[in-house]
Amino acid sequence: MMDYWLSKRGEKPTPSRSDIDPIDFYRFWPTIYLVEGETLEELNVKVAGTAYRSLYGFEVTGRRIVDLIPGSLAPQVIDHYIVCLKEKIPAYIETDMTWREKNSPVLYHRLLLPLVNNTENVAYILGFSTFFSFASGEKIVF
Repeated sequence: MMDYWLSKRGEKPTPSRSDIDPIDFYRFWPTIYLVEGETLEELNVKVAGTAYRSLYGFEVTGRRIVDLIPGSLAPQVIDHYIVCLKEKIPAYIETDMTWREKNSPVLYHRLLLPLVNNTENVAYILGFSTFFSFASGEKIVF
């Protein structure tokens, strides 16, 4: 996904939402999400792959990012969204969360990719995650 973002960026500092075509990465749809907003408080999930419904135990589309982040993870997770919004650069994190439906921890690697609007402000963040079993380290396929 990082290579894709870089290719769409070209010579610009950050690609725009219109540069991105979801068909280009259809095989990742279950673990992709798109948030919209120009401030942390505004960031709202526009669309989320099926992995997030499974992991959270409820539909996350339409919810604010700040309402989805567990309190214990809030500082480090929020910092990555702020980096994307203010610095217009990707952010990457490896951490864990609880798979709510199974009440078991999972490891995840998440890449946040900023996308600008026609005023060159970050207005969207494309998120991509890969999930792993906490116990075995094996990749979880959705």
